[in-house]
Amino acid sequence: EILRLLIFMVPYVLLGTLLNYATFWCTAANSPLATAVAGSAKGILSTIVGMVQFGAHLTMVGWLGLLGNTGGGLLYSLAHTRQRLRKSKEKNA
Repeated sequence: EILRLLIFMVPYVLLGTLLNYATFWCTAANSPLATAVAGSAKGILSTIVGMVQFGAHLTMVGWLGLLGNTGGGLLYSLAHTRQRLRKSKEKNA
């Protein structure tokens, strides 16, 4: 029983560690904004693949969650871009 637990648990721990490392590396190499946009895009793509490939259907709460996630990412991106442009204009002025 312990051996079966280890056979399943060790790969999960290794994959989780790899995923966290990749996320931190992406954030350090790009920006938190790029990582957030990539995460939102992944969520949308995963939802679409699940709907097409497996015939899954979202409930109203699922659609609201998807729209909220996408809208929040879009609003954050727009606000961050505006802030960056404003700082750039202040430096040049």
